[in-house]
Amino acid sequence: MGRHVVIIGGGATGVSLFSRLSGVTGMASISIVDPNPVGLGTAFGTTDPLLLCNTSVDVTSMDPDGESDLLGYLAGRGWPVHRDDFVPRHLVGQYCRERYLQRRREAEQAGVLVRHHLSRARTVSPVGAEGYAVELADGTKLTATDVFLCPGLDRPVVPEVVAGHLGHPALATSPYPVEELRRLPVNSRVLVLGSKLTAVDAVLVLGRDRHRIVMASESGALPAVRTRLRRPRTPRLDSAAWNALSPHSPSLDREVTRLVLTAVAQAGNGTALRSQTSTAAGPVERLAEDLEIATSGRAHWQDAI
Repeated sequence: MGRHVVIIGGGATGVSLFSRLSGVTGMASISIVDPNPVGLGTAFGTTDPLLLCNTSVDVTSMDPDGESDLLGYLAGRGWPVHRDDFVPRHLVGQYCRERYLQRRREAEQAGVLVRHHLSRARTVSPVGAEGYAVELADGTKLTATDVFLCPGLDRPVVPEVVAGHLGHPALATSPYPVEELRRLPVNSRVLVLGSKLTAVDAVLVLGRDRHRIVMASESGALPAVRTRLRRPRTPRLDSAAWNALSPHSPSLDREVTRLVLTAVAQAGNGTALRSQTSTAAGPVERLAEDLEIATSGRAHWQDAI
């Protein structure tokens, strides 16, 4: 009979899943539900060259084995890239889109029916012993043996403190698509709630257009500063000790911490983690120190990830 798969979400995660499933024996059909073009999700659908990936080319790949597939894709198109590079996100969007079209052709040649529904999924309900009914916003009803949820950043989480202002023209629940930020009046005063990667994206775009910006977050913590994020050539974590951990151990937290800190120290030839990161109290001072540590090659913790 074959499997009938529905993938909800056609961004990078959905395409990566589709790429793996399209070559699996026994597939009868694969349906992707997304109102946008497949491959161009929220994170990688941006066209702004200022916004970079937060992982290096080496791990930003749909193929988990061997050399990075993204590295080969970009090099084959003339991009001078290295496995450590953080490339503009729009390049990954193009990569996802082209890989989807390639895998789709291969699946269809193998007899798999592939469909893209330009809509949103409303409900997923069990039907019988081994099936599901998926109802779409446009009224279409799909039946499936398997359903995978890959919605990504489709629905931002809105803090309670501003939830009462939803719908106000001066409130944006997400910086994506960034083209919306570019339409703000000149010299606007902008409050950015949050200080992690999405907030940094917003500040980069707003700052380039010379708006006046204040960032506010409960923690004041900024993303870790790093110069690469890739697979180490030599594994740092003691896999035997990790696999021997008991999830029921009362000291599990301490045991995990010890293994991780040992891996970090090994990556730094014995340098402890406290010497690889800033301990400054203020976020501005901490950012400056972390930048200096990373650019001078002392952020060894990144090679244990």
